[in-house]
Amino acid sequence: MGKIIKKLFSPYINDIASQIAFPTKSFSGNLIRKFVAHRSKALNKVAVEQFSPKNGDNYLEIGFGRGDGLEIFHNLIKSNNVNAKLFGIEASLHALDKALHKFALEVDDQEMTLERCPQLSLLPFPNNFFDGIYHVDVFYYWPTQKIPNIEREIFRILKPNSKLVCTMDLNRLRKWEEWDLISSKEFDVMRYVEWLEPCGFENVNIKYINVSKDREIQLITANKPEKEVDDDDPEKKLKQLEMDIKYQMFADALLNKKPLDIDN
Repeated sequence: MGKIIKKLFSPYINDIASQIAFPTKSFSGNLIRKFVAHRSKALNKVAVEQFSPKNGDNYLEIGFGRGDGLEIFHNLIKSNNVNAKLFGIEASLHALDKALHKFALEVDDQEMTLERCPQLSLLPFPNNFFDGIYHVDVFYYWPTQKIPNIEREIFRILKPNSKLVCTMDLNRLRKWEEWDLISSKEFDVMRYVEWLEPCGFENVNIKYINVSKDREIQLITANKPEKEVDDDDPEKKLKQLEMDIKYQMFADALLNKKPLDIDN
């Protein structure tokens, strides 16, 4: 039966996959996102529950989509009577427009800031700004060669002793793969996790959480270490910049298959 249904829907597979990854304005896209969002509620809830917001805190969601995670987080902040602020970035203009309408009051009251950010390797925030960063069903769509730069940027804008959180549902993703909506290479956990420590994170952890009797999801967390005294050392910063430039040249050379010259 499943094969028959898949065959009937095969002409629409690419459209469904595109709508999940990058929402656009369409009736079918709206239906697809509602269906996906229903199963993503538990992922958003678990992600948000990893934080204990306090007065003056800033939190960021990367790829907020329909805004369900932001809504859960905002309700948590309000229920705890805390004066914390939420930020969200999204690549899709349509998703941003929908969220700006949905959270018009919160944005007007400066409780929430939503922006479009198509380049995650250039995040529009200052150093050490956020008390927590989270994302749900997002990293699968990051190009492998850009993941180190993206995670380095996330590390940069996260405050010392603060947490990065990612949630996913491997069983659901495997079903998506059966429908050719995504490949296992894209949602490979190690593709995401292997760069966290090289980018500076510590206490990288993967947990399996039962959100219902018949459903298990994955929770990935990592911490930015406490700030060290020599973090503000100009010579250390210059050395790190030099290493970053060499790394970028190395990555570009691999991608473009050009001769590498990092000594000049």
